[in-house]
Amino acid sequence: MPASHRSADETLRMLRIIAGALLLSTVIYVGVAFTVAPQQQGADPASLTTLRLGLVAAALSTLAAIPVLRRLLMGKIALMGGAAPLHGDQGPSKAALASAAARLQVGTIVGMALAEAVVLYGFVLAFLSGEAGQILPFFVAGFLAMAVQFPRRSQVDAVAAG
Repeated sequence: MPASHRSADETLRMLRIIAGALLLSTVIYVGVAFTVAPQQQGADPASLTTLRLGLVAAALSTLAAIPVLRRLLMGKIALMGGAAPLHGDQGPSKAALASAAARLQVGTIVGMALAEAVVLYGFVLAFLSGEAGQILPFFVAGFLAMAVQFPRRSQVDAVAAG
């Protein structure tokens, strides 16, 4: 269904389902890491140190990129907390509302996927090191990044109100 024909409730429900699936996938990654990673033979310590630093740098870069990309993709919608922006007497057109809803969807999905990537960096490190606990700092950072950008009613209402 095109964004222009979707109600605010449907948009919010769809975004929350996608976000919830991405959150759940991170929990699954941790479970798999703790189940399978200890069975793996770890890499040599020198290579592991370099790999760990690289993955931490990648995770920090990804976390820093999330708000920048969301702002680029979503514009002012990324910062909306509750109040809808004010417009003239006519209000925004249906095309403008559909465009805003599409930007909200794209920005939310991209931001959540990038946060999931942070957890995946930890997943890779856990497997290559043979130490399941290596995923935990990445999981916490990625999960918190997802929680911060979880779709809120106020964002969808602001878009619906124009």
